[in-house]
Amino acid sequence: MIGETAVRRVIAPGAVELWWLKLNGRCLPEDSLVLSAEEISRCARFDTAEFASDFVRIRATLRCVLAAYTGCRPSELRFATGPHGKPELPCGAPAFNLTHTRGLAVVAVAGSGSIGVDAEPFDAGFDLAGLTGRVLTPREAAVVGRDRQRFLHHWVAKESYLKWLGSGLSVSPDTIELRTDHTGRAVVGAVDEVNLPTRYVHHFDLDAQYVGAFVSDALPQHFPLRPAESVCAETDLLRRTTGVQA
Repeated sequence: MIGETAVRRVIAPGAVELWWLKLNGRCLPEDSLVLSAEEISRCARFDTAEFASDFVRIRATLRCVLAAYTGCRPSELRFATGPHGKPELPCGAPAFNLTHTRGLAVVAVAGSGSIGVDAEPFDAGFDLAGLTGRVLTPREAAVVGRDRQRFLHHWVAKESYLKWLGSGLSVSPDTIELRTDHTGRAVVGAVDEVNLPTRYVHHFDLDAQYVGAFVSDALPQHFPLRPAESVCAETDLLRRTTGVQA
């Protein structure tokens, strides 16, 4: 039926699903049809048409992915913000988090609790010496040394933890630490007398080009990493949003 909502996708409590999207500075003609007026106005703030197109593509894909879990049309989704500005959906909807970097966006969806995700390209250009003292603890700095790939593993782990925590910039990354627990699993937790919870962190990579990590409340046994286009095809973005036969 034209204009019907998508069949709701079910995610089990404690489960995590990841959806990736490659960015190329272009968006689809129908992408802007699902955005809010506020999202459309934000497009004008970008310096280049490529950045604006990537923003439109990211927001449309985020709406499309979340529509699959809520049964809503992508254009009907209304976002709220937590105490520190973390986007969220109304009560009862799955938790989600979004990250984007050069050429890639990832949406993480959790069946329960909170979720934080981050990703970076392996060839990211950054000042390793300048960031080490601001991001790593002394123990971490001794392990990482001048290894840029190890630094990125620490970086995405800490960023995903802070996004899971939802505390904004109130927690400095050098007050938390990536380490292993007694079973050998990677965890992120506070150092010294900082009162913060410890959580498991899960790393992933994509096409040997990007390293990513997510932190969630639960310990998922597996976490599928799928192309976002597949779930967007399920929700039939244009037809289900506008009532126009695609």
